[in-house]
Amino acid sequence: MQKRVVFKVNLFFFLFVWNLRKCNCFSEVIFEGRKYVAEGYPFSITCLKSSYGVPKWTRNGLTIDPLDPEYVMTQESFPNDGIRMELRVEKALWKHRGHYKCDPLSKKSHEIEIVPSRESEQELSHQARVQLRPNRTLKLVCDQEENAVFPINWYKDGSRILESPETPRIRMEGRVLSISKATESDSGEYMCVIEMAGLSYPFADHLGSRIKVTYPSRVKKFPTQIRPILHRNWSVECEVQGFPVPRVSWFIDGLPIEEFRLNDSRYDVIDNPEGLPNSVLFINEVQYEDNREITCIADNVDGPDQTIAQLAVRSKSLFEGGKEKCFSISVTCKSD
Repeated sequence: MQKRVVFKVNLFFFLFVWNLRKCNCFSEVIFEGRKYVAEGYPFSITCLKSSYGVPKWTRNGLTIDPLDPEYVMTQESFPNDGIRMELRVEKALWKHRGHYKCDPLSKKSHEIEIVPSRESEQELSHQARVQLRPNRTLKLVCDQEENAVFPINWYKDGSRILESPETPRIRMEGRVLSISKATESDSGEYMCVIEMAGLSYPFADHLGSRIKVTYPSRVKKFPTQIRPILHRNWSVECEVQGFPVPRVSWFIDGLPIEEFRLNDSRYDVIDNPEGLPNSVLFINEVQYEDNREITCIADNVDGPDQTIAQLAVRSKSLFEGGKEKCFSISVTCKSD
């Protein structure tokens, strides 16, 4: 196991150095780690960078205190001016979501999205939130004094929102932020800030309340029938959208996957490559008895969505390696 870890780190570093030489950019940064993390579970972010720049962890532009007990940070220097940095959190909470950087001067960041528990979403339902309506105008009102002396600025997920000709959908008038033709990408956590001259978030004079703009769960629909191949391993991913990130649940013939597995351990649920918990259904050694109905349900604070498919197991395909197998028949005829 130790050899595998060392090999992985060395390969990671080799790719980093090769990429650095190829692009000849001193501030090149490569991240490794999952994007989605279930609340209460650990996560880690690995960063490889050159010795140029500032080796310092930030979240949403704010420096993470190395003495903060919620974070564990390690740093290792490599030959050829390489630095490997790692940030670990033992128990993910909603406040840990955001964009992380290991070098404030770099343009690259690593995004962490937290999949909240049902208990946290119950608390969320009592907080300030607005449900996003696609293609409609999203309006948010800051809870600060109507006649504030200093201007009010808005931040989304820690990043300043700016009006510009390149973003004509965004308008800020007084305490009101308007975003026309809203899309799912406009969902997130917003905050209004009264900023005195020369100061900006997080050193602002006053921070307004946080407003969560939520988006209902959406599931990409399965085809009506899916045909796994007999005696092969098979998997299917449930692709979901929404904010907060939806929780994914699976049902087999109406039974929760956790109950179904008690009688058939060939079934399992795993995370997708980005780390979305339980988003992939896996069946080991498909059998004819797996002609069952599968259901994927995604659920967040704005409600659930689901997709259903019928499995129809088929025998080994005649198509292997993208080529059709051909069979020739030789017939000999005799004349009287």
